[in-house]
Amino acid sequence: MSLPERHSPYITSIDGLRTVAVGLVLLFHAGFDWAQGGYIGVDVFFVISGFLITSNILKGLEAGTWSFRRFYGRRAARLLPALFSVIAGTLIAGSFILSESDFAKLGLSGLASAASVSNILFWTQADYFAQGSETKPLLHTWSLGVEEQFYLFWPIAITVFFQLARKLGLNTPRSLIQIGLLLLGGVSLMSAHLMVFQHPEAVFFLTPFRVFQFAIGGLLGVSVTLTANFWRCLPGLAGLGLLLCLGTLLQGQMGADETVWLAMFAPALATATIIFAARTRLITAMLATPAMVWLGKRSYAIYLAHWPIMVLWKMATDYHFDTLEACLSIAVSVMAGAIIHTIVEKRFRLSNSSTVSKKRTSYMSTGLGFVCVAILTLSISWPLIGNTLQATASKTPPQASSGTAVSEERRSTCFLQAQHVPEDYSIEQCATSQDGKPVFLALGDSYAGDMSVALQTAYAQEAKIGRFVVPGCSLISPGQASKKSNHCQSHFNLAYTSIIDEIDLRGVFLISDWTKVDDETLTETLDYFETREIPTYIVNVRPKFRERVPEIISLAETPEAAAKRVMSLLIPEAAARNQALADKYPNIIDVYRIGCNETCQIFDGNSDEIYKDASHITIRGSVWYGRRIKEAYPDVIKDMLSH
Repeated sequence: MSLPERHSPYITSIDGLRTVAVGLVLLFHAGFDWAQGGYIGVDVFFVISGFLITSNILKGLEAGTWSFRRFYGRRAARLLPALFSVIAGTLIAGSFILSESDFAKLGLSGLASAASVSNILFWTQADYFAQGSETKPLLHTWSLGVEEQFYLFWPIAITVFFQLARKLGLNTPRSLIQIGLLLLGGVSLMSAHLMVFQHPEAVFFLTPFRVFQFAIGGLLGVSVTLTANFWRCLPGLAGLGLLLCLGTLLQGQMGADETVWLAMFAPALATATIIFAARTRLITAMLATPAMVWLGKRSYAIYLAHWPIMVLWKMATDYHFDTLEACLSIAVSVMAGAIIHTIVEKRFRLSNSSTVSKKRTSYMSTGLGFVCVAILTLSISWPLIGNTLQATASKTPPQASSGTAVSEERRSTCFLQAQHVPEDYSIEQCATSQDGKPVFLALGDSYAGDMSVALQTAYAQEAKIGRFVVPGCSLISPGQASKKSNHCQSHFNLAYTSIIDEIDLRGVFLISDWTKVDDETLTETLDYFETREIPTYIVNVRPKFRERVPEIISLAETPEAAAKRVMSLLIPEAAARNQALADKYPNIIDVYRIGCNETCQIFDGNSDEIYKDASHITIRGSVWYGRRIKEAYPDVIKDMLSH
């Protein structure tokens, strides 16, 4: 997170702006429904960093006092000791709370965080089946990785622009720097806009797609002198209002365009207008109160502390915050941040007046802290790293846990993901009967993948259950799919316009996480198949839990205790959505009732685990579901064939 340098004029309102940013993040992570857009607080920090760092670099270059060594030394002394202390504290707490596998993953993320590359690590894990965000205590350090990578290359870029302007004989090097920042920011923004359709995770996590936010702040620092002009407060107020509205109104799940322009560009622009008005009396009165400044000075430490506290708190209790717990978690995070600020940050930070002895002590302590954290995290994560290296060397995937092995077909062309093109789908492999049985198609998101195995188990004697699966993409209607503006729409459009016409299809099972699909989309899809005289059944939402079931089982002392804990973690929205579906649509296979009637089944008859995460089921779990689907719905195939 951005921190003010001692040699820049101190702007108290920016500390207040930091308070707004960290407050948005805290409210969002605590789970308040009215702060679902609070994640934009990170965007605010990026713009503040771009403004302050660019201003300080340029002032140093113009005064002839700029030093790369001094800059990097101060950044390291200011940021890393607090980070290392949080990593160490998280590892200690995690050793009492996390399962063995999650603790190894924590060690790996701690190592990546210490090395300033956690954003890259979390990007590589950002597929649909990855470990849930609420079991990653250091996930929030992705933004520190972005910021630290920014600190690495930004001074070089500004210095290159400055020296080039001097060589060209320009009287005002700032004009060339402005052009350079406009080019960097423009390329970054357009790249984010173009790439978000195919690679949304990369746009979220990786630094090149965040450069435009730093550039917006940098352009402000290069181009504008902050003054107390009254009229400047008007765009500042508008920006503050926009920021608060976005924090309240934005949703976590948005389309690709909205992700870049509403959740990334708009908050950055709003932040720039607030900084533009930072010295006006009205903005100062609002943001520079003693409480706001106090919190702003501690915002970096608060940000560092809050997510491990919230994640481990949930994992140690019932994986859910009520309102009181959410408020308490915020209070504890602020207190922890204040302690870290006092004990660690203030002790190691450097200024122009720092003695040579203090600088030496700070640098040596930071270096020693890195070595200790690196050794600790490497030793914890080594089993995980070793297994990955071994699997890579042998060119085979890591061994899955019992009952969770993924079939060869899962890795081929029945599951269309962002990197696939339509030609990758194999009708012969995925939707062709080899013995003359009628063909039915399981169509939908990742839930259709494991549920197609259950349906094939249920009706193997009567039919071939093919599959067309688009992991990570909730069911899209034919009208929406025809736009083909992202990979989800393109893949479903292939199913609606080509695949179905090439198969002698006798029926379709629509399978998705229906909590993410509205009735209009579902109705349009059903009408589409009805006009083609293709019968359909809806497979409703199976039980969903707030945490991965295998980890719940591993942490419980007995199977009975695990079953009791699972019931407390059942997400009620799935049952409510299923009731709404049942009230409106016929032909529903109620897998929710099969999985959770009076109690939720988490083991099959052979004591094997049914779930491999919080909602997806194992191969053995699919077989278990399939047998019970056949018992509950023996005549589904006969009904569809008689249509």
